[in-house]
Amino acid sequence: MSVIIILAPDNPFKPLGGCGTVIKNILEYSNKFYYILGQGYKNESGKNFEFIEVENNPFILQSFNPTLAIYDGLFHRLITNTTYMKYIYDIKLKHEKVIIHCFDWFQIYSAMEAKRLLGIPYIFFLALPQIQQIQMLNHEPDPITFFTMKLELEGMEKANRIHFASQYCKKISIHNHKNVVITHGISNWEKKSDYLFPGNANKLKLVYIGRVTKQKGIQYLLDIELPDNVELFFFTSDRGSNNETGGSLLSSINNNNRFLMGPIYDQEKIDMMCSADAIIMPSTYEPYGLVALEALRSKTLLLTSLVHGIQEITNENISLRFDLNKSSIEKTIQKFSVMSEEEYNSRVDNGYQLSLSKTVEKEVEYLELLYNTL
Repeated sequence: MSVIIILAPDNPFKPLGGCGTVIKNILEYSNKFYYILGQGYKNESGKNFEFIEVENNPFILQSFNPTLAIYDGLFHRLITNTTYMKYIYDIKLKHEKVIIHCFDWFQIYSAMEAKRLLGIPYIFFLALPQIQQIQMLNHEPDPITFFTMKLELEGMEKANRIHFASQYCKKISIHNHKNVVITHGISNWEKKSDYLFPGNANKLKLVYIGRVTKQKGIQYLLDIELPDNVELFFFTSDRGSNNETGGSLLSSINNNNRFLMGPIYDQEKIDMMCSADAIIMPSTYEPYGLVALEALRSKTLLLTSLVHGIQEITNENISLRFDLNKSSIEKTIQKFSVMSEEEYNSRVDNGYQLSLSKTVEKEVEYLELLYNTL
């Protein structure tokens, strides 16, 4: 059986976003390959996978310099890449066919070196391309971002295949003969019990779920005026979030109509999204937008900026679109707050039917076909 080494920055058991969710789907639904995961922070095994228990490199433990804190995260990742090479070499000695599936730029150096030194082919999955993000946010890259953009370009150049989650993301690649688009899917998404929101039970529940970053557009929700019959809930995590934006979020919370809830996972997340009245996605840049698909499958109305990859999931006949400014967002929330039951049900029913074509089974089937091409 062929071995797939997965190098990724996200936790498949408590996924932060689409990257970790893809890996979670692979582990649960794929049975044609054996997977070795290189995150290093877990030491578990299952019927078709195991984790590498990466040793701490002494150099990493001595690397932190408070005066250069902005560079330390990048430095840590690059040193970890060198540590992974030992484990990749050991795996190659034990198995005849090995493929690397590298998620984003964090471990791409390991994949490039494994191909150069050991002849191991690799697939480069760009879940959140730095190149495209800088273009969409329209600002000059800092030195770290510029460096990671160069890593992405080099990683794409040397990859055997380039894996994207949307047609929109694929636009950044000039390597048409290597590009593969495999969209995310969801399955086993059924509400098992009502989620009990805090606050007033008679008010509509509007939910933001995601990281605290400007890319996700959470800053647009911090000073909006909500209708009297709407409460806004923020389900967020410290992982992958921006401290400055998080501080602004904390200062904007009040117990009257806004609630900071923390992260939520697994069945509790499904129950919450199915129990909410609407999900809001004010993304400034969205390569795919898994939350949008989850909202549709939950039969919950989606309010969205409808940018980039989200357009491949939904449309204005199903979801309510707004521009990224205070006035437009407030008008859209107001429209949701007085929407007739007939219009609400029509939108969510159409969204649910559209979502049924995007399943995990189909996603994993295409990934297995991709592995078989190498």
